Amino acid sequence: MARSESGGGRGIVTAPLSFNDFAIMRELPVDSALDAMGAEGDLRMMAAGSHGPVSISGAFVSGDFFRTLRTVPLRGRFVSPEDDRPAAAPVAVVTEYFWRTHLDGRADAIGGPVLLGGTSFTVIGVAPPRFHGMQPLDPGQDDSNGVQAWIPLVFAPQWPSRPSLDTAWLTVVGRVKAGFAAADLER
Repeated sequence: MARSESGGGRGIVTAPLSFNDFAIMRELPVDSALDAMGAEGDLRMMAAGSHGPVSISGAFVSGDFFRTLRTVPLRGRFVSPEDDRPAAAPVAVVTEYFWRTHLDGRADAIGGPVLLGGTSFTVIGVAPPRFHGMQPLDPGQDDSNGVQAWIPLVFAPQWPSRPSLDTAWLTVVGRVKAGFAAADLER
């Protein structure tokens, strides 16, 4: 598996991986050089907020994705490992842009429903402004161009428009522990 250092020296490594390979990998003990590991996989979906349906970029995420990136929610909370288990309730995190534009920036949107891909999800959190996961925006792009909603990876197998579970469509991200380098993961 190829690895690359990214994030301007923040100790982040990334690699492409299939859903099935990640499912096996995340059951193994975490490599001693990694502090945390998560995954994100893009998808297109229809979303229905306060102003009707709109096509958006979304992403599946593992329960440790946001913790791995050390991102703090603007409101509410992020997807957790408990949310990314079979039989978990369908929850979603939305961007600050989506929350403001499609949910009218209402405080009561947290805990309320949002229709994503034809399924009702409970909004549990709002990401900080300009945060779009592993696909940051170019300086000239507005927030409508990035990922707008994240749902737990556990929903991927039944999602109708996702790539094959054997195709490398997830970006796996790991945070390297202090005192280690990305090269230590190759050994």
